[in-house]
Amino acid sequence: PGRRRHFLHLDLEELQAALAAAGDSGAAIKMWLAVRHRARLTKNNVVKVTTKLCRQFGITDRKAKQRGLAKLAYIVAWHVVTENGKNPVVEICIQPARDVSAGT
Repeated sequence: PGRRRHFLHLDLEELQAALAAAGDSGAAIKMWLAVRHRARLTKNNVVKVTTKLCRQFGITDRKAKQRGLAKLAYIVAWHVVTENGKNPVVEICIQPARDVSAGT
């Protein structure tokens, strides 16, 4: 009763890459969780990283938001678009499926 609970389906390889990228940065892993969660809820691979979204995952300042996105943009398959005075937009790039018939 009360609040609706949300669950997140995880790609373990992507999670491992995000954890490696995050290092000691809790903001980076929170950012990864926030973006993946919003993408799953909206069924859209493009996510606007708003202050409200960040606060829901415990990211409370702009610098932490920037650091989290910067760390993840290089490791995880994300394209981050930033523009002064606007919220960053993340596009989660879908990696093509591996060709399992190659070499046989």
